[in-house]
Amino acid sequence: MLIPTLPDLVRRLTRTHPDELTRSTWFQEEARAERFVALTRVVILSVWLVVTASVSGLVPWIANLSNVGVGAVWWVWCVVYAGFIARRPYRSPYKYVSTTVDMVLNTIILFLYHYGMGYSTTLKAPAFMTYLILGFMAAYRFSMVLPLYAGGLALAGFGGLVAYFVITDNIGFGPSLQSYTSPLVSPTVLVFQMAFIAASAVLGSLYANNIRKLVDRQVAYEIAIERERQLARTDDLTGVHNRRHFLALAEHEVATAKRYKRLLALLLFDIDHFKLVNDRWGHPFGDLILKEVAEAVKPLLRESDVLARYGGEEFAVLLSDSGAQQAAVAAERIRAAVAAHVTEQGSARATVTVSLGVAELAAPDDTLDALIDRADRALYAAKRAGRDRTVVA
Repeated sequence: MLIPTLPDLVRRLTRTHPDELTRSTWFQEEARAERFVALTRVVILSVWLVVTASVSGLVPWIANLSNVGVGAVWWVWCVVYAGFIARRPYRSPYKYVSTTVDMVLNTIILFLYHYGMGYSTTLKAPAFMTYLILGFMAAYRFSMVLPLYAGGLALAGFGGLVAYFVITDNIGFGPSLQSYTSPLVSPTVLVFQMAFIAASAVLGSLYANNIRKLVDRQVAYEIAIERERQLARTDDLTGVHNRRHFLALAEHEVATAKRYKRLLALLLFDIDHFKLVNDRWGHPFGDLILKEVAEAVKPLLRESDVLARYGGEEFAVLLSDSGAQQAAVAAERIRAAVAAHVTEQGSARATVTVSLGVAELAAPDDTLDALIDRADRALYAAKRAGRDRTVVA
């Protein structure tokens, strides 16, 4: 159906956004749009003040009070608001505050201008266009509710002007073909303008909804791409780096350490008797142990250190700006933390120990393969020496 029914239209405009993943994205886009509108408003009002000031001698002083006086107040508010929102964290109610101020000041200017001119010129094109422009600004701000709110304020302001001047007998009705400077206003045109403002508010809300859907697809695509990248870098079971990504990072760290003559150490550790754990408790419990060992080690490392599942029950840690002795201290902390941790699942309850091998980057012509080989030999020396210990190459 090309034209939605009224219940369908209300449902579209009032439903909550279903995608939890993109709420932060919408908040960022809304903040960016609000800052852009704030700057746009300053530019438009600056031009408007220059134009109205240039013709100020041609209109009565009350009309000048609206154009130049209240217009200057509006411009100052816009400048202060633009500066405020550019420097402070954005909050969602800001867009309603700025929209309300815009609509109220616009209505005051139109009222004073009409009152000063003495005829209903402002209830023709000027009032209609200013309310529409402010409504378009509301539709730009990635919010489905704001255009409806702005439309309601515009109808209240425009309708209030018409009602006031009708009650005070300060408006004349005539044919719609009267010229712009005629004191007469066509009732048909007034009704059409109010209907157009209302329709624009609904269309603005639907426009915001369609834009949200388009960006939703883009965000979903970007999230999917990032997930694929994460899967390529991360071990599915433990959530730490996988071997492939670890080796790529290690190559870079080795090259950096050699170039800037920095210390670099590698720590390899292996869960002792892990096959016996799997045989006794089953592979799901063994997988749980691997996860919890990784979680126990993470808090012991610095942000610059790199932890990876190197293969099976073996893990690797790359410690930047650390020599063998510093790495040995870190290794002992890891060994103690793992030994103290108890893994439980149902009736299964177990503690494990780890054996650790430490090596440091040595000569200027040292390579990553040589560093891994020395750490690996130190690890096997720890196992031969009785396990649950650290050996430095």
